[in-house]
Amino acid sequence: KPGDLACQRVASAAFAYRPLVSIVVPCYKTDRVYLRELLDSVLAQSYDNWELLFMDASPEWDAVANLAASANDERVRRIGLPGNGGIAKDATCVDIAAKDVEGVVAFAKEKGIDFAVVAPDDPLVLGMVDALNAIGIPCFGPDKKAAILEGSKVFSKNLMKKYGIPTAAYEVFDDMEKALAYLETAPLPTVVKADGLALGKGVIIAETKEQAQDAVRSMMADKVFGASGDHVVIEEFMTGPEVSVLAFTDGKTMVPMVSAMDHKRALDGDKGLNTGGMGTIAPNPFYTEAVAKECMEKIFVPTMEAMNKEGRTFKGCSSV
Repeated sequence: KPGDLACQRVASAAFAYRPLVSIVVPCYKTDRVYLRELLDSVLAQSYDNWELLFMDASPEWDAVANLAASANDERVRRIGLPGNGGIAKDATCVDIAAKDVEGVVAFAKEKGIDFAVVAPDDPLVLGMVDALNAIGIPCFGPDKKAAILEGSKVFSKNLMKKYGIPTAAYEVFDDMEKALAYLETAPLPTVVKADGLALGKGVIIAETKEQAQDAVRSMMADKVFGASGDHVVIEEFMTGPEVSVLAFTDGKTMVPMVSAMDHKRALDGDKGLNTGGMGTIAPNPFYTEAVAKECMEKIFVPTMEAMNKEGRTFKGCSSV
């Protein structure tokens, strides 16, 4: 809550008088008054040797970063990697792509970054955390071998199946003809998923056999998602309220954030293709205390423990 900086002060001691200031803003509290109070409480501290640094490549942090900049405090800097014309007035844009691991590592080393929060899936899967750790920069986020949980649907589905974690029935294919043959008798609707990352668009809910086969061809033959479509998952279609929950974990403890409902499919009535998300409400009205308890006991904790058993301890932000 605004004004409560106990956790930041604890972090300060760990960083040898070069305090790390991190701000976690609940997604249902992003009004300007709340953010203004939050930032004022941070900037009011008497520290003179810390900096509040925003490194981003997306619009989500604009409200926070712009408010911080309006404080006219020299300790506040915003750097966009790579940034864009829309934020160039308010940020220093550096031509380094989010997936340029070597470029980001060199930049972090040059600027003396003390701590990095690696959030996007692509750099996590490419080993950004491993590379930063290798030069002595601690990170929030999973290393490469753990990030596969998000980077490969085949891996995550097989993990859930192996450890008895609830998931829809599925089959995995690396041969297009075999996938097409399977679809001849697959129940409809059916779900076709590209194995790898696809910006939230690699899932096709097919109402007909022809739509499902077209989806397989586009992924495996046309490579619309590149190497992410080398393998596909054909999955049982399940319907019901959408619930998204993120949780902090160090591999030993799991602490969930507020639940959300993400609207993924385009067009009225959810008739279009999946998108990266077109809007969210939080907390999710369908995520009751009973459902939250069941998810913690049957999904969150078992997944954390399964990753530990696989030698892939996940540290960072896990999602369900």
